Order: sequence, then structure tokens, then C-alpha cells
Amino acid sequence: MTQTNTVVSIQEKEELFRQITEYSFAPTVVHADHKVLYVNQAAAEFLKTSREDLIGISALRIFKEENKPAILNRMNEVKEKREPADLIEITLVKGDGSFVDVELTCAPVTFGDKPAIQSVVRDITYQKITASELDEMRHEIYEIATAIVPVSDGVFILPLAGRVDETRADQMLTTIPLKLKDFEVDHLIIDFSGIYRLDEIVVSFLFQIYDIIRLLGIHPIFTGIRPELARKAVQIGRDLSHMDTMGTVKQAIRKINSAQ
Repeated sequence: MTQTNTVVSIQEKEELFRQITEYSFAPTVVHADHKVLYVNQAAAEFLKTSREDLIGISALRIFKEENKPAILNRMNEVKEKREPADLIEITLVKGDGSFVDVELTCAPVTFGDKPAIQSVVRDITYQKITASELDEMRHEIYEIATAIVPVSDGVFILPLAGRVDETRADQMLTTIPLKLKDFEVDHLIIDFSGIYRLDEIVVSFLFQIYDIIRLLGIHPIFTGIRPELARKAVQIGRDLSHMDTMGTVKQAIRKINSAQ
């Protein structure tokens, strides 16, 4: 019985991970031991390769030959330290042989019961266009990236990833309430585990979105708040104790289900 429950638990973890990343417009690849375990649809389309052809291949294949040694060292470092790697700019090779310049973030995750690495890329081609066009495109990207994922009746997840700067924070504070009006939301789980830079802007955003969601009559639950974010809040005199926080999304869902 214990073994069966463990298997189900692993399957549930994988399914929840897939469900969240599938709604992301950011190309996302999960790999372990240099082999691709999972890609979302955005990644398959971005790399112009089918999922079937990507899963199981070497995660190094999408990089130019001269960059592979450095990327291999980067993967090994993330695996050993279990800490996110610094944001870098690098060139990827698409399935049709074309090149694309991207920003690459890598962070340790657990895929099922297996330690793995989640790599997320962002096309930086648009950085070469004019400033006004860039501002307009960034606004659209931030709006699209704010994906609110349904889990069950009245329960939704807002997974956050990457960097939250002042522009993105302001955009989300405007976009999230508007999107919530399109759904019947009782509980909104906001997951911060994908935020790799935790600073005063993130803390301020956390408190502001908490107040806004409460005013909308929705119960917010924060997950993935790492110790450094809690310390940062204390340092600037903000108290998290009145907020409903859980370690993981799965724990939050279990708490909601047990209360219903």
C-alpha cells in the first residue's frame, strides 16, 4: 500500500508540474543527467521541433558546439549546488538549423521524484528594435505571461517565474485583477518558487497583490516563499504572519480540499 501511494504521489507531482508549465508562454525544458525529460508546447514551437523528437535527446543538442562545454559546466553546477544559475545570454540552434539569441535561466526542480533542472528561455531578438516598440512588446509579453491556471472549481494557480522588476510588478497589479473577473475564483494560489531574484520590489508586490485579491473577495495563498524573501520582508519592516503561506502548491491544494 505504501509503495502504491508513493507511485501515485509521484504521478500527481508530474501532472501538476505539467499542468502549470503547459499554460506558460515561456519555452520551458526540463532535463536531468543532460537528457530532456519534458518540454512544454511553447518550447516545441519555439525550437521548431516536435515534442517527440525533443524528449530523450541530449539537452546540449540545442546549443552551438563552441558553447556546449560551458553549458555542461553550468548544468553540473546547478545539479550539485541545487541553486539557480545566473541569467545568461546565449545562442540556440532551432530544429530547422536557424539560430536565435535568448536569455537563459536554469533552476533546480523535482520532476516526479527525480532531481532535475528547469531551463526557461526568452527570445531577445526584440531588444534590437526601437525603444517605443520595445516598451509596447514588453507590455504585451508581461500580460500574456500572467497565466492564471484553473485547478478545480474555484481554485486557480498563478505561477510566477523569472525576474519581477518595477515595470512587471505594475503590469501584474493591473492585469491580475482584470483577469480574475473572467473566472469564479474562491482561492488563488500564487507561487513564488520560480522568482529567482528576491528584493524589495517582490516584497512590495506580494503585499499589494494580497490586499487587492482580498478586496475582490478571493482567498490568496502564497507558496514557494523562500527564506530569503521572508528575511527581506522582515528587514524592511513587513510582517508575513497574517498571510496564508504554504511550502508548495500541492500542500496548498490539499489544505483547500481538506477544508471543503
